[in-house]
Amino acid sequence: MELEITPEAAARFPENYQLYIITSNDGSNQFSSAAGCCMIGERFLITPITEPLPRYSEVVTSNRFTFFTSTYDQMFLTGHLILTVHPSSGTLILKNEGGYLDNNLMLEKEPQIHPTA
Repeated sequence: MELEITPEAAARFPENYQLYIITSNDGSNQFSSAAGCCMIGERFLITPITEPLPRYSEVVTSNRFTFFTSTYDQMFLTGHLILTVHPSSGTLILKNEGGYLDNNLMLEKEPQIHPTA
């Protein structure tokens, strides 16, 4: 799995971090702001971390930063992933060869500290 980040999308990332988690935003994990199984595999988020976390041990190859994901999230994050900015709405878009995975990906600016991660 690899994640290509366009320069426009990379400009949205906080300057102080190089390590990130990419995970689903469907209520299935402690980073998710959503609550509901109807969003499984349709919403994602990226959050900076200061050190790798045990549950998020799968490395996602990227052209910009170091990303980790969970085994669970790997079933949704397939193919050649691209993170870009929508030309008219300005939202972050996560897509692959098959189309959009999330047309409004959430990018946290500060690490979300969760002891159960």
